[in-house]
Amino acid sequence: MLPEVRMARVLGAISLHRGGRLSCVEAGELLGFSERHFRRLRDTFEVRGKANVAFIILMVLVTVAVIDFISSRLRLAFVGERSSAQ
Repeated sequence: MLPEVRMARVLGAISLHRGGRLSCVEAGELLGFSERHFRRLRDTFEVRGKANVAFIILMVLVTVAVIDFISSRLRLAFVGERSSAQ
C-alpha cells in the first residue's frame, strides 16, 4: 500500500476515533495495528501534527522492508548451504 494511502487511512481512523465512532481497539484492528500502536500514533498526531505521524508510518514501513530483505537473504544463504552440502 502506498504511504499516502496508509496515511489517509490513519488520519481517517484518528478522526473517527475522535468523533466517538471507533474505539482505539477498533481503529487499530481497522488499520492492522495493535491498540497500543494506534494510541501512540493518535497521541503523536495530537501533540506534533500530521508530519510526524507520516514520518513514523514511513519508518515502520522501512523497518518491515529491511527485515523482509534480511530474512530473505538469510533464507537464501541457509538454503544455499544445505543444497551444496547434499
